Amino acid sequence: MATIQKNFASVVALGDQNPSILNIDFLKNNKIISVDHSPFDQKPNFISTPPFATIGFGPVEIQVEEQRLQVREAGLSDWNTSIFNIAMNYYKVLKYTPVKTVGLNLNCQIDFENAEESEVFQKLLLPEKSKIVEIISKDNVDVSIRLRYPHTDCGKVLLTIDRSSPNKLQRQLNFNYEFNCLKDGQTDWSMVETELSNIKNISDYFSDIIDKLLEAM
Repeated sequence: MATIQKNFASVVALGDQNPSILNIDFLKNNKIISVDHSPFDQKPNFISTPPFATIGFGPVEIQVEEQRLQVREAGLSDWNTSIFNIAMNYYKVLKYTPVKTVGLNLNCQIDFENAEESEVFQKLLLPEKSKIVEIISKDNVDVSIRLRYPHTDCGKVLLTIDRSSPNKLQRQLNFNYEFNCLKDGQTDWSMVETELSNIKNISDYFSDIIDKLLEAM
């Protein structure tokens, strides 16, 4: 049976940022991170230069550039990650920092038991009787797909399923949910807060997509 390996989750915000404010004291004093809980109770890796600043706590990394904030966690057991709360807490403290767009990225890998299982999954994406297969009339077609569609009133999804690995036993999936934060040229902070608080539902939606794909095999 195919299994899922969760590679990473990230929240990315585009807009004016100030890398110089990012340091451990800023995160602790403003309760952006929970210093009593792992991995934030360990000594961080900290890099700060004029263009950007990065703090890493094991698998969790916070990076601020002049036009970009990213909060990322790798090696997840599920999508219930602390980065969602970190992003919300960050912008509660800096709620007048201009933000244009916020995106959620969830990346995972499907591991197939054998090539036959991989082929079954391939047929979910490109059925043998589809018109394009009939037109090209070729065997051993390896398909990848990119689906774009609106998901909420202000947010849209880009779902990417990459071509299979050379041994046919893995596929990478990336789910991106992005919403525009601007209203009349200004950051709509009520929208930002609403959308960030809804991120858990968005990650559940992606999990449901994967579950249904595997159930269909």
